[in-house]
Amino acid sequence: MNWLKRLLYKSPIVITLIFLAVTASYCTYPLFVSLTLPFAHDIVFHIFETEQLNHSLQNIVFYPRWIPDVNTGYGSLLAVGTIDMTSTNIGDEIEIARVS
Repeated sequence: MNWLKRLLYKSPIVITLIFLAVTASYCTYPLFVSLTLPFAHDIVFHIFETEQLNHSLQNIVFYPRWIPDVNTGYGSLLAVGTIDMTSTNIGDEIEIARVS
């Protein structure tokens, strides 16, 4: 028990990691105990988007930003966290700071 106290007092990162693990476990617990999908009004959209992301990754598109099979074949943007910083205001500010 003394080794545990020494470890916790000398390393605050251990306390942080334990806290994050407990919080993540508590938040994701319903996803693991339920055998059904969570109820949401747009769950069909998310399932389709995930399937299209899988389709793009299987076609060796390593940075997919486009869903090819929607809008009667015209495609649409993929919004699964694949947006890069150069297309945001933060990216523009970084570019301005780099130029000046």
